[in-house]
Amino acid sequence: MSKHLGESMRLEDDHTVEVIEELHLTQRQQMQSVRNLASRVLAAAVTIAPASPRERERTLAKGMTRELKVQEIVATLDRPVGVGDCVWLAVDRAALDLMPSLALCVGCAMLADDEYEARFQLLQVTALPPGALHLSG
Repeated sequence: MSKHLGESMRLEDDHTVEVIEELHLTQRQQMQSVRNLASRVLAAAVTIAPASPRERERTLAKGMTRELKVQEIVATLDRPVGVGDCVWLAVDRAALDLMPSLALCVGCAMLADDEYEARFQLLQVTALPPGALHLSG
């Protein structure tokens, strides 16, 4: 039996619900695969300091990197960083040969009372060292 546009359709068939759930799961897995191809998962110590050269001795937050994209770094930190703040981002050079760089905080979320996830957009073109990165998956 066909339905006309505008008529509401009810999902009463268990098979239909299963197919929709499977489609949703498949779509989520495909999106994660695309994200994994576009980013690298890595763990390296990171220190966040004010962008001003006069204040770089002061540490705003410390933590570990979680993900590296072409011009973006995601890190788990011990303190929050203000969204929109321009910071000096320094990664442990022994773990990842990446020069310290100016970065813009484009997102910060609270994971726990003393754990935050922050996203930083690098403001300088950065060549990624391929030997130091590991593909996720």
